Amino acid sequence: MKFIAQILVLLCFTSLASAEEGGRPYVSIRPLGFTFSADTEVLEQNQDINRGWAVGGSIGASLNDYFKIDLLAIDYAENKYGGSEVDTLTIMPVLKVGLFGGDFALKPYATLGLGASHVNFQFEDTQIPDLDGWGLGWQVGAGVDYPIPSRNLAIGVFYRYSSSVSLSEDWDPVVSDYALPTEIRNKMEAGWEVNYHSIGIEIRFGGVLNP
Repeated sequence: MKFIAQILVLLCFTSLASAEEGGRPYVSIRPLGFTFSADTEVLEQNQDINRGWAVGGSIGASLNDYFKIDLLAIDYAENKYGGSEVDTLTIMPVLKVGLFGGDFALKPYATLGLGASHVNFQFEDTQIPDLDGWGLGWQVGAGVDYPIPSRNLAIGVFYRYSSSVSLSEDWDPVVSDYALPTEIRNKMEAGWEVNYHSIGIEIRFGGVLNP
């Protein structure tokens, strides 16, 4: 995992240099996304999550016919399970590897991202306080773009598998003012993990390579 992080950091600096030397910057939005086949581990219990929704956006640069990089990708997802809810915010660089050049109308690609994640659990049991915390976030995925060079934009669909996990156990997310039973406090301090699949639409402004 540390090796992947080093590679992504290196690619960020490479993309900045490429942008200065002729790389094409872009801004993208993900206005409509849906999550499915999700699960979470919190309070020492595994729970299946109902379908939810997701939105996001990125700024980045097209490097060449094979590489793009989202220097900053921000994604938000809301999922519910039972009467509880978990909201996830991820902030990370994302590398895209694909066939962005050539005369093909559709441009397939794969993605890999690693960064920070913030979660907020709102529990059905009102005796348990909301749980907030920062952790590690990563994602892998794929997509297909349909570029419109005359408009310098591209419309596409994407798939992603995203995971967020606390960095260690005993990370003490509980506000000390809460007079919680020891058993519940220990469960809240045991860490958490959220995993989900998502599909959606992405619109990218700029960064389109001429065929």
